[in-house]
Amino acid sequence: MYDLDTARTANQREVTSMLTTAETLTDADWARPALPGWTITDLLDHCARALTQQAEAFQRGITGNMEPPPFPAPEPTTPSKAIADLRAGLDSIQTALGALQPHHLGQLTPMPFGVVPTPVALQIAVVEYAMHRVDLEHCTTRPDSELPDDAATTYIDMIPGILPMLAARSEQPPTGPLAFRFTTPEATHTLTFDGQQWAPTDTHDPTDTTDATVCHITGSAADVAMFYMGRLTTDDARLTITGHTDAADHFKQYFPGP
Repeated sequence: MYDLDTARTANQREVTSMLTTAETLTDADWARPALPGWTITDLLDHCARALTQQAEAFQRGITGNMEPPPFPAPEPTTPSKAIADLRAGLDSIQTALGALQPHHLGQLTPMPFGVVPTPVALQIAVVEYAMHRVDLEHCTTRPDSELPDDAATTYIDMIPGILPMLAARSEQPPTGPLAFRFTTPEATHTLTFDGQQWAPTDTHDPTDTTDATVCHITGSAADVAMFYMGRLTTDDARLTITGHTDAADHFKQYFPGP
């Protein structure tokens, strides 16, 4: 997990890398699909405004204002404006992160999607851009690009907190008992559906591979993170899926976005 110093360093690295790639794109590149429903222009515009609005969230949290900034939905833009806005957004969030002091980690931050503990906001404000940097490189310069180790392990550490948040958006929960167990060389996390909501749990024996209600998803930290964020599919050879394998095909139904 990132602390105040490593968060600023990693954020600078990821967004600067996006800027370097963006500055090499042709007009045709900007119109390429990046994610479902998003072109590269949409992706980089989203990142630019997310940076600015997350910076505002940290600033509000420092002052005790818990009103979240607007959610950064894409808006019409141009390549030159998207680059300028991305650079300005990076400056804004680095300034905001620089203003955070250790005592602020005991407070809350009103992120655009909701109010969360400041340490959680700190992780999200880095790993989002690591994922989007990979999204950009996958459709442009480096189709084999991967999450860096620090971002990948942070994504895995966030499983118990982030997946129940995503599940709250689902309109199609499971119809019966179900659990997902995510296993990487660094960690194992299990989320169980109790008929009403998802929550991290240790009620399943991690050595029991015969429980028909558990879907086991195993891989590197980067690959498991890419799966639960919707970037890898169940047929990707980098993942091993066992147990209740059919559930994996419905994963994003249960945990929609981002």
